[in-house]
Amino acid sequence: MSLIKQLWIGVLLIVLVAFGSSFVVSTLAAKRYLEQQLLLKNIDNATVLALSMSQMQKEPVAIELLLAAQFDAGHYQSITLAGPEGGVLAERQNQASIDAVPAWFMRMIPLRVAPGVAQVSDGWKQYGTLTVQSHPGFAYKSLWQETGWLLLACLLLAALSGALGAVILRVILRPLGRVVRQAEEMQMRRFITNPVPKTPELAALVRIMNHLSERVRAMLEDEAGRLEKLRREAHFDSLTGLLNREQLFSRIDATLSREDAAAAGTLVITRVLSLAAVNRTAGREAADALLVCLGNVLNGLIREHPDWHAGRLNGADLVLFAPGVNEVETLARQLHEAMKDAVAKMDTLKEVPLPTAATHYSSGETLSHVLSRVDVALLQAESSPYNPVQLCEETREHMPSDFQHWRVQIEQSLDAGRVMLAEFPVRDMSGGLLHVECPVRLQLEMNGAWLTAGQVIPWANKLGLTQKIDAVVVTHALDKLRRGSGDVGINLSARALIDDQFHVWLCERLKAAPALAPQLWLEFQEAHVVRHFPQFRKLSRALLDLGCKVGIEHAGHHVEHISALHDLGLHYVKVDGSIIRDIDSSLANQVFLRGICLIAHSIGMLALAEGVQSHAEAEMLTSLGVQGMTGPWVK
Repeated sequence: MSLIKQLWIGVLLIVLVAFGSSFVVSTLAAKRYLEQQLLLKNIDNATVLALSMSQMQKEPVAIELLLAAQFDAGHYQSITLAGPEGGVLAERQNQASIDAVPAWFMRMIPLRVAPGVAQVSDGWKQYGTLTVQSHPGFAYKSLWQETGWLLLACLLLAALSGALGAVILRVILRPLGRVVRQAEEMQMRRFITNPVPKTPELAALVRIMNHLSERVRAMLEDEAGRLEKLRREAHFDSLTGLLNREQLFSRIDATLSREDAAAAGTLVITRVLSLAAVNRTAGREAADALLVCLGNVLNGLIREHPDWHAGRLNGADLVLFAPGVNEVETLARQLHEAMKDAVAKMDTLKEVPLPTAATHYSSGETLSHVLSRVDVALLQAESSPYNPVQLCEETREHMPSDFQHWRVQIEQSLDAGRVMLAEFPVRDMSGGLLHVECPVRLQLEMNGAWLTAGQVIPWANKLGLTQKIDAVVVTHALDKLRRGSGDVGINLSARALIDDQFHVWLCERLKAAPALAPQLWLEFQEAHVVRHFPQFRKLSRALLDLGCKVGIEHAGHHVEHISALHDLGLHYVKVDGSIIRDIDSSLANQVFLRGICLIAHSIGMLALAEGVQSHAEAEMLTSLGVQGMTGPWVK
């Protein structure tokens, strides 16, 4: 039996004993009081009546009349006049029953009252002995009423005392409840801290548990810092801070193959044409300073747009990859002007040619195809000093390009129900199904092609329609669960993460389907979580309380923030496909991924892999501690 139940039982027993004892003592006191009053009445009435008889003529008729008058005037059970020899001279008896009081009550609490006795004289001689016994009916009635009121008062006081005791007990046990919750959270590897209570017995325990949580947090922060350092060394150019060639291509390739990424976007390459000349004439330091200056321009854009990627292909080529950006020429010219302005502020260098080429890409294209197009445009830019920004001729699907047309078609598809959820299995390393990942598809035109989220979401973001799409996705996922399809995973947008009204709507829908919530896997992109962490913390706690499984997808690019998840109790983290790609041949990524898995396991999260493409990758993932995977190879 738990301590809280024992305390409650103890409080109830104390209240029952206290008020039970008070009730018994008060009842017995009332009984004793009534018995005393009846005895005094018997004695007084016997004395007065005997005195009256002693002063009158001792005619039998007169005696009978006096007894009858006295008997009828008072509440008596019996009045008896006995002669000196014991014979009855006159007598009156009241045989009426007491109907107003239950018989069991009179048997349980009997009134035992001695009769009043007085001597009747006739001159100097004793005439007889008078015995008077009052009727106990009115006393029983009074005792019954008083006992009822006393019982009611005791019950009310017991209830009030119990309520007050409950409040006091709740206040006293509140620190204990927090300790129990902290222990339960630790059991699930959620290392939270609690304020130290004033109760000495609990304070020491809370301090120890808080110290353990702080040590775990410090350990995770140290490990996250080590992984971030490893990531910077393995994935970034040491001079400019941009992605290196291998990691840049991995991220672009992963984006081109993902469905939830922006299906169309812009790739821009800028070549520092005279870098070798700067190195010869101004020295290595000047050339490095030039690259750092240009790298700062790109890093500034990445800070403003976390979904973009920037990297250094080789000594002189700098790349900007901007998913969701369809204004190819605008972005290319803005980047070129920003770089020119940055170089102009460098006092040690004259004007540096910066030929720039840009191309539009679409989801499903290969990286080599996109690069081959932009290489042609870059050669044209190099040979055109008066037009250093060149755009390549790219093919793209015929889609509406104006905002109003997109708004009308998206809203019509949502209203008409032209929405479906695709299915991609997420399996554990032994092949068991964890859940089915269900990205959204929209059919903008009747009998038209089904578009992926990456093709629609960029426009929906600009039009403020993502929350409406998220609501439709949640509704379809719940309907899918009602049909008994097994666990379903869906991803929600950044707008859903920060919209309080959507939070309320989502929680209400899940409260209305409590049996389905544990089968729903909700995931958010790592970049969105990092950018809106307070809102994510609030929403994730609400969803976890409802029984949902909450996770982070496309993870691994902000590993320095992973330690902040130690007290949330998230269920899983999906490592981005750019880290998983060719993991069997990348030692740096193997070490990095093993560290992510170690942190995830230490705080109770499943470590899942995205974009698995081969059996060799799957085998390596198993050895690194990954517990589940999805991707083209997973069927």
